[in-house]
Amino acid sequence: MEIEIERPSDVTRNLKKFQKKVKDLEGTLKVSNSELLTPEFMHKYSDCSTLGELLITGQLMKEGEKLTQMRFDAIPQESLDRLVSEKTRFTTWDSMKRKAFQEYITRRVMEGLNE
Repeated sequence: MEIEIERPSDVTRNLKKFQKKVKDLEGTLKVSNSELLTPEFMHKYSDCSTLGELLITGQLMKEGEKLTQMRFDAIPQESLDRLVSEKTRFTTWDSMKRKAFQEYITRRVMEGLNE
């Protein structure tokens, strides 16, 4: 049985890539809900595949209605928190966003390492 160990140069190269990715993420990021709440994230933490589907399920949006930022911003925070608490593994919209952002950052930092 053999164990494959990365050469120090590979480790150093990956560390430099990692540091660059973290540096690139410094400052203010504007990330859309669709980038944060990917189908994978939504399936992992709810029975829905999109934010729109979740809002329709919770009757905060009608079937066929287009989800725009303006439409989303019109949803009362209390209604959103109640829906998230009832239909996901989170207790509030903010806690769901926070977890989605953590996973987004992890994906961004890790993509391309070990290549």
